[in-house]
Amino acid sequence: MRYAARRDSSEAAIVRDLRKCGVEVTYISSPKGPDLLCYFQGKWTPLGCKPTKYARLTATEQRGVRWPLVSTFQEAAGYVGVKA
Repeated sequence: MRYAARRDSSEAAIVRDLRKCGVEVTYISSPKGPDLLCYFQGKWTPLGCKPTKYARLTATEQRGVRWPLVSTFQEAAGYVGVKA
């Protein structure tokens, strides 16, 4: 049985700031998927969060992710389409 993994430390601030900009953010808890699903201006964007750019990647991420990995609000805003 797998227990819930901890959320990345940067995630709370990223979610808070995206929501302030009007982005709908849903947490996803899947070991092989992105951390967040964001909806803004008719577009869905999956995002993976890491505490820093140099944080250790999971095995799934090492094989090549199909979503952006972000560590700051500015990076997330760029992918979602928010003018930060």
